[in-house]
Amino acid sequence: MRVVAIILGALLLLVAVRGTQTDSAPGAGDGKGLWPLLKNDFEPGQQGNFLAWFVAILIIGGIGYVPELKGVSTLLLAIVITALLFSAIKKNPQLLNEAASAVIAPQKAS
Repeated sequence: MRVVAIILGALLLLVAVRGTQTDSAPGAGDGKGLWPLLKNDFEPGQQGNFLAWFVAILIIGGIGYVPELKGVSTLLLAIVITALLFSAIKKNPQLLNEAASAVIAPQKAS
């Protein structure tokens, strides 16, 4: 049941980030529906493939179950998270500036 919840959560997050809720009209061929987006995120060989990151985190988590290797697992997980952050920054170089301005900027009263 947990795996289904994780997959459903990842699907909902993907749909929310990409701004699509249903597949495009049949025959439209614009590639902006949910299924083409999922295919691109899970297709082997794609840059930033979600499946590759997910498998890497699962393997590192499995290593963490060995008590003697828990420190190594923590270090590897920190490296993977750092790589994910650098990957996001590479795709959007203004990400750090936007995050800093969001934290520093005062909240506007509505």
